Amino acid sequence: MNLFFADPRTSTCGSTAQAFTLPAADLQDLCNTPPIDRRRLLENCMGKPAFAVSLLEEFAKTATGRLEELAAQSQQGNLHTIADMAHGLRGVADILGASALREATVDLEAACRNGDLAQTKRRIRQLCRDVQRVQQDIPRLCRTVLHPTA
Repeated sequence: MNLFFADPRTSTCGSTAQAFTLPAADLQDLCNTPPIDRRRLLENCMGKPAFAVSLLEEFAKTATGRLEELAAQSQQGNLHTIADMAHGLRGVADILGASALREATVDLEAACRNGDLAQTKRRIRQLCRDVQRVQQDIPRLCRTVLHPTA
C-alpha cells in the first residue's frame, strides 16, 4: 500500500484504494499558520540549529514510511498498534513544535483507544494532511534555522 502526495495545489494522501483530496481553498486556510513553530523547535533543541535541522531531515526521511505503516495497520484493524504509533508521533510533533500534527496524533490515539475503526481511518487521513504540511515546510525551515536572516 503506497501513500502518495500528488498535486501541490491540493493535498492528496492515502492508499491507492483510499485516496482523498483537500480542496485548494481549505489548503490556503491551513497555510496561514506555519506547521512548525521555529522558536519552539529551537528551544527543544537547546538552541542548536544543526540539531534542529537533523531532526527535521530525519522526520522528512521517515514520515512517509510511518504513514504507510499506519495505513497498513488500519487495513488490518490493529487499533492498539496504531495507538502506539500515534503516541510515538505525538512525541515527535512535540519536539518539532508542530501543534496541528500533535493534535492530529492525540485525536488518532483517542479514536483507537475508543475502538472506533471508522473514526481511526478518518483521523489517519487528517494526520496525512498535517504530515504533508510539515514536510512541505521543512526545506524553508531548515534554511531559516541555519540562516535566520534568510
